[in-house]
Amino acid sequence: MNELRIAKSALTDNVYAGRLRKDGFTWKEGKVDVTNDFIAAVIARWNGYEETLVAGDKKYKVSVVELND
Repeated sequence: MNELRIAKSALTDNVYAGRLRKDGFTWKEGKVDVTNDFIAAVIARWNGYEETLVAGDKKYKVSVVELND
């Protein structure tokens, strides 16, 4: 069974969800633009919270801060 994957388009910066073909690089039919849902999830996860994430040999600091104009 192919697992659901998410990825960011290098051309549009949109975030897509779907299933990959066996080659691991191309999408099967049914890829969906989930950019707005992804952004909402990131805001909900890190709003007012900071976390250090490790990916391989790199570290990243992730946080979301609400701006009140």
